[in-house]
Amino acid sequence: MAVPSSGTLSLEKLAKEKVLEDYNSSTSITGGIHLSDLVKGGNEAGSPTDYDETNNNSSSKPNETGPHEMSEWYGYDHDAAGGFQNPGSFTFKYSTTASAACSASTVTVYVFYQQDWYKDSPITSSSPVDIYSNSSFASYAAAGWYSNGSYRRYWDGSGSWGSKVSCSVSSATYYTGNSATNACGSSTTTTVYWEGSGEALYSGRKIYTNSGLTSIASPGWYSDGLYSRLFTSNNNLNSGTWENDPTECQAF
Repeated sequence: MAVPSSGTLSLEKLAKEKVLEDYNSSTSITGGIHLSDLVKGGNEAGSPTDYDETNNNSSSKPNETGPHEMSEWYGYDHDAAGGFQNPGSFTFKYSTTASAACSASTVTVYVFYQQDWYKDSPITSSSPVDIYSNSSFASYAAAGWYSNGSYRRYWDGSGSWGSKVSCSVSSATYYTGNSATNACGSSTTTTVYWEGSGEALYSGRKIYTNSGLTSIASPGWYSDGLYSRLFTSNNNLNSGTWENDPTECQAF
């Protein structure tokens, strides 16, 4: 059942329309619900649920320009079909470099007319569909980074997607060393980057050497002058993790 066209709207029921395709479902949506996540899809604002993108085939739908209003949802139908006899299309920001993808100019890509293409964007989907450069599906879309403005994802141009990466990137300059003590008193610094907000040294977010988050940071001890922590990584596998808890520099 679609969102009503009048009356008082419920934020939880809007989430039910997105998740269950039924505004009046008796099934509850657990955890916090952020209106911006409902509008844009995903869960970048902190919602526990990773929402579908808004169905552009619905005759009524909210716009993605803030501030977001509940009133924009009147009449929205998340399972409104678009006519599967025609190819589906998406308009994404596109760049050959990860750092520019979130603010780049847009391109249109095409997907096969299959169930749910119209609401399950390959940028945010757990099982993204292939994208093509034209509606006849004669060739894959160009390799590069595609973005919906909130997330970006690498497409290799041959049928494979990389992992979804947030457009929100933070950075910090840390002291580095080969031990906790050495890092706390070091004069050697390096700038690292990570996905989302929150200080990486304390939040445990994986760190990278570039803002595109494609090159994992080197293993070693990192410090902000107050605390130090060991980061282990494998550049070949592009994987890394923080070890233990931060150690207070005053302890040395």
